[in-house]
Order: sequence, then structure tokens, then C-alpha cells
Amino acid sequence: MGHGFGGWRWAEKSGGALSAGERWAETCRGLWSLGGARAQRVLRAMGLGPKDFRILLEEVPRPRTPLVQVAEARLLQLPSHLIGHSERTYAFGAMLGARDGLNFDPERLLLGALLHDLGLARTDGASCFAWRGAQEAAELLRGAGGNEALIGSVSEAITLHLNVAPSGPVEAQLLRRGAGLDVVADEFYVLAAASRREVVAKWPRGDFAKGVSADLTGEATRHPKTRVGFLCHQLGFTRLIHRADRMFLRDQEVEA
Repeated sequence: MGHGFGGWRWAEKSGGALSAGERWAETCRGLWSLGGARAQRVLRAMGLGPKDFRILLEEVPRPRTPLVQVAEARLLQLPSHLIGHSERTYAFGAMLGARDGLNFDPERLLLGALLHDLGLARTDGASCFAWRGAQEAAELLRGAGGNEALIGSVSEAITLHLNVAPSGPVEAQLLRRGAGLDVVADEFYVLAAASRREVVAKWPRGDFAKGVSADLTGEATRHPKTRVGFLCHQLGFTRLIHRADRMFLRDQEVEA
């Protein structure tokens, strides 16, 4: 397990609560990210910026290992808005990895994506939902015969995915990036619209924005000192979620 901010050991030591310095650092990262996203939209409207990357969903590797099957079965027990989000998170993360030419382990990324919101579907346990979800994921994978290196990698990625900036090993970074694209449209224009539409057609968004906003608002109310509390109270996370949903909806309208 890593020692950095947002990781397992950090959560274990802090209980998921940010220090004043960590809150300030995340604020700076958040403002930088929001500014970058706005610049990206302006450049896009002007016909400028990097060329988007088109990849077919069939080109995204989908491991069919016993551990993946266990994770898929557990995922199906979650609310429907989290099931689709978890699948889209993997697809978007893997697409971004392919776009950047990154060498990543598809099984570890897929396991992290399928299990990363286990903690959001329950209110008991650790105050940080990412950490309590990582704990459950570790227990699940260990019970299914997973080795400790894989378990450590997946659980660390899950714990890290609430950081404003992607961090940790490549699978952790792609988990955060895939979730960020689906939730708040981070790197939205990096992928071609056709690629985004194919993912959403496979796993429709439905009431995702409404459902996850309610989940996160509840978490922020119960645990205001955690990263979710910071995201909702300082960065207006639920507003960003609904804005992202409108962006994905426009994708569908353009195709129609």
C-alpha cells in the first residue's frame, strides 16, 4: 500500500479526514482542473485543441477471469445507477489508457472499476466511502483467491479514486480518469464523440446524475471532513455532475 495522500494508509491514519493543508492543496488542484476544463471547452468551440481519439468498444480488452466474474456478480447487487457508472468507468479509463499509449493491467483496472463504488452503496463502516469500499473489495477478492499484490493494487486504486488529481500506479490513475470522465466530464473532448456514444449506448446513463448526486450529498452531510465533503461543499461537485450529464445528452442529440 502506498503512503501518499488519499491512499489506504492515509485513510487508515486519518480516518478519511483532510487536514487544513490537504484541503488547501486539493482546492488549488480543483481550481486548476476547473480552469483547464473551461479552457478545453473554449478551444473546442473555436475548432482548436488536440485531435480527439476514436477507439471502438470492441477494441477495449475485457478480461474474463474468475476474479472478474466474482466482481461482476457483486456489482449486480448495487443500485442500477452505480452498475452502469462502474462499467462506463472501466471503458473510459481503458480508452484513455489506449489513447496515451499506457501499459496497464486490464484485469486490475477492471476489478477496480467494477468495485470502486461498493462503499457508496452502504453507509456503515469507515467515514470515507472509498476506503470502506476498498476494504470490502479486498475481502471479496481475498475470499475468491486473489493474490495479495493484486488485492493491494486494486484496493489502493479504489481508495485513491476520490483525489482531485489522478495519482498512484497507472491503474489507479486510469480508474480516477475514467470515473472523472463519466461523473464530471473530465477529459470529455479527449475521446471522440463516437467513442463516448458507443459506451453510453452499451451502458445508458439513465438517472445516474440524480442517483449519484443524492448518494454523494448524503455522504458529504454525514462526513463533511472527508474528500466527498470537500468536493461537494467547496467545489460544487453535484453541479458539475449535472453539467456533465447535459454534455453526454448533447452527444446523443447530435447523433439523432
